[in-house]
Amino acid sequence: MDKPYYFLHVEDDPLDAEYVETQLAEAGISCEIKRVEASDEFRNALEARPPDLILCDYNLPRFDGLEALKIAQETPQQVPFIFLSGGIGEHLAVECLHRGATDYVLKGNPARLIPAVRRALEESRIKRAKEQAERELAHGEKMVLLGQLSAGIAHEINNPITYINLNMETLKDYAEKLQALFNAGRELTLHAPSRAEDLPKRWEEIRQWYEMNDKRTRVLIEDLGRLAQETLDGGLRVAEITQRLRRFSRQERQEAVEVNLEECLETALKIGWNEIKNKARIHRHFPAVMPRVKGHPNQLTQVFLNLVVNAAQAIVGRGEIDLEITRENRQAVIRIKDTGRGVAPETLSRLFTPFFTTKPAGEGTGLGLYVSRGIVEGHGGTMRAENSPTGGAVFIVELPLISESMGPHGL
Repeated sequence: MDKPYYFLHVEDDPLDAEYVETQLAEAGISCEIKRVEASDEFRNALEARPPDLILCDYNLPRFDGLEALKIAQETPQQVPFIFLSGGIGEHLAVECLHRGATDYVLKGNPARLIPAVRRALEESRIKRAKEQAERELAHGEKMVLLGQLSAGIAHEINNPITYINLNMETLKDYAEKLQALFNAGRELTLHAPSRAEDLPKRWEEIRQWYEMNDKRTRVLIEDLGRLAQETLDGGLRVAEITQRLRRFSRQERQEAVEVNLEECLETALKIGWNEIKNKARIHRHFPAVMPRVKGHPNQLTQVFLNLVVNAAQAIVGRGEIDLEITRENRQAVIRIKDTGRGVAPETLSRLFTPFFTTKPAGEGTGLGLYVSRGIVEGHGGTMRAENSPTGGAVFIVELPLISESMGPHGL
């Protein structure tokens, strides 16, 4: 048996609520209904258990339906929201739909209630299934991208590990030499001469021994600090790369969080560095105060990784990649520009088409830009490509600032 739906009913009249519950039961819609009247009750109920559907009266003694709609839109889950009211005119009903409500039903026309509920539940089911498919596609493309970059990533990790191993061998050799010097010096100084007249001779032997070994010992000790620092730096570099990879490759929780755009770009550069370092010099143009956006860091990192690697691959010989973050018209704007050959006009319109690629067979899936644009649009943003007047291509990602990012497009 299917699990019953869970509905929230924002209604101050218990009789109206009971009538709605009866109508749903008679229509065979198995559901558990929780009735709330005040805004704090509504918020607490949303936090305690996300509903499958919200039914809401428009005129309430303690707050109104538009306030309830706004509260519902601030939650991560975009729950279907149906106004069910007796005092709402056509003009106001249209305004509610413009604000993001799923539907409205007049209490004087209860025959519309069941079809409206069924349609809202079915549309929600289809939307969830579509979002799940898109998440799986995005994650699959992410794994393909990691697979394509795996040799370079292994190389980036292997380099510091190699000199860590070499440094450790040198440190072991130094430790053995210092131990031998210490033992020899200890042996020389430990046993005092049996006769007092031999003491000056012994001190002269000690002085000569230390004079002969002092420079060698100081060189070894001074080199120890350098070797230790290099080894520590190498270990930190490996740890940073693996940490970024681990965060990037794991499945991301659904809740949106505040995103550090600079961190996402830097992670993309670290992961794709082997593809980039021999092709382009990176120029960063970041503001002192970063624009605040809300979303999924791993997904945005995937977008930027795809774009910076594509930018490097578009460059013939060696060139430049400019990374810019600005705030424009209540949007965070990220531009990734290369000094490659640009994009042919007939190709620009097809760049984001599924399975379209300009790369040789076997070197790309043709899904990278398609998935990337889907991720950006899922964040309420836009993504486009242009040819720069100075040469090369520029990809532009626009994301709503945090105050605007929880609207009907919300996450």
